[in-house]
Amino acid sequence: MFPQRLLVAVSPGREEARVLALARTLSALGARVTLAYVADVSPAVMGLEGLDPEEVRRAFQEAARAYLARVEERAREMGLEAETLYLEGPVGPTLVQAARGYDGVLAGARDHTLLGALLLGSVALYLVHHLDRPLFLARGELKEGPVGLLAEEGETGGRAFALALDLARGLGRPLRLLGAVPHIPPAAIPRELRADEAVIETGEVAEERGLVEHLTDRAWAEGVAAEAVFLRERLFSLLKEEESRLGLLVLPHHPQALWEEVAFPDTSVRAALHLHKPLVLIP
Repeated sequence: MFPQRLLVAVSPGREEARVLALARTLSALGARVTLAYVADVSPAVMGLEGLDPEEVRRAFQEAARAYLARVEERAREMGLEAETLYLEGPVGPTLVQAARGYDGVLAGARDHTLLGALLLGSVALYLVHHLDRPLFLARGELKEGPVGLLAEEGETGGRAFALALDLARGLGRPLRLLGAVPHIPPAAIPRELRADEAVIETGEVAEERGLVEHLTDRAWAEGVAAEAVFLRERLFSLLKEEESRLGLLVLPHHPQALWEEVAFPDTSVRAALHLHKPLVLIP
């Protein structure tokens, strides 16, 4: 279901314009937008010899509120009517807690490697791992092109399909259903298992292709033009290949522990770090 109440995290920087532009688009589709700025003042008031911590805190609070007022004015000039919300605390955890009163969150995202994001404390990566509702990431400008959806079975896949349908319908764009099964080179399979692996791989291909085609038919039945894309390659390779064709991309997301993410990066996390396209992650 398309989010009725959307919490939009804003912060100074080059991501601000992309975040506001995407927020305006989602507002036009029916979302009630709240612009939120989180001021993490605690590091600023520690270890400042000779200064009154409360005065420093008040100065940071005033600067943060002034920034939020400027963002609200800029949004209004863009045609985006929104409420504002001033918050204090560690940025990631504070946003996750505030999001409990909303149907989804929109945030910007900087370019990082996974290791860099872990070391530098990426807010976007924190939201990816801890948020329990749709996360819109303004990883690029919303340009022409269909709404892409990585096809998946199950409840998460169903929620992703429903939201992708709403976005395609609201934006007046076709839906592009994506599916992939990587090809396993015969040399990588032990000789005694090759016959069984061939049967298993054939079954996986048929199942994934059938899912993509089934969802495509469902989209047409819902009045949304759709096309199916199925390739024999790894999922992230498929997403990279499709990136330039899509307007935005909806991805089912299954949060993992950080150590698992480092060892076995999830496709949606890799997309959040590397694709330059508006993304929607559905947990």
